[in-house]
Amino acid sequence: SRTAIGRAYYAAFLMVKRKLEQLGSSFTDVHRLHEEVIKSVTERNSNLGNKLETLRSYRVNADYEMNTRLNEEIGRRCVMISRNVIHSLNLIHS
Repeated sequence: SRTAIGRAYYAAFLMVKRKLEQLGSSFTDVHRLHEEVIKSVTERNSNLGNKLETLRSYRVNADYEMNTRLNEEIGRRCVMISRNVIHSLNLIHS
């Protein structure tokens, strides 16, 4: 489950980042990269930004909160959200 959640987040994150770069955005602060990408996509499409932020929250919990109980359903939900974000990249405009 933890691995699936991380993969789901990074798949969506990297696709969104690439789309934003194609639209002219550049992300220079490596330490705030995730925050900047999420902020940028949220400004263009709040629904997609919120979904990416949700995935990020699940990923942070999966990676750093060992006491957090994760199950297969949460992993499936994250994969579904990630697919939705990726299939909705055309909704991100400059």
